[in-house]
Amino acid sequence: MDNDGNRIDKVSLHTLMDYPTKQVLILFSLVGTVIGGIILTMLMLLIDINFSYQMVIFSLLIGILPATLTAVYVCYRKIYAEGIFSSVVVFFAGAVSSIIFAMLAIVTLYIIVNGSFMEFLVWHNLKASLVIMIFAGILGGFCAVLTGLFALPKSEVKVDKTLKE
Repeated sequence: MDNDGNRIDKVSLHTLMDYPTKQVLILFSLVGTVIGGIILTMLMLLIDINFSYQMVIFSLLIGILPATLTAVYVCYRKIYAEGIFSSVVVFFAGAVSSIIFAMLAIVTLYIIVNGSFMEFLVWHNLKASLVIMIFAGILGGFCAVLTGLFALPKSEVKVDKTLKE
């Protein structure tokens, strides 16, 4: 019952607090991309790879697609930041979307450079690609969890246990 004595059912309770889809999509797409770009830049500095600002911009452009795909999945499932289970789900969503995009990018670049997909199927190319995809998956999952810590809504509306259905 609400303050006026009207009965509140579950349907009207969910309409009181809708999932902030636009906010989650924007934050995951933009902030997740920046976090991934910063981490990738720091790793390149640690390994002592010479790079320029174009590489940083390139890493940001590469990261926006898997971050957006992760955001779409998170919004579709309406995941809230409540406990370790949501972090695990967000990690795997980020990892899978990053692996998918890394696989597509590797195959596309290989076809553009060498002109043949069948040469890509040589074992040494597959091993190197697998290492890159695993790295991309771990990085994407880690960035998704970090972004989810502040981009996801904290919890659903908690129903008072004194309300009767």
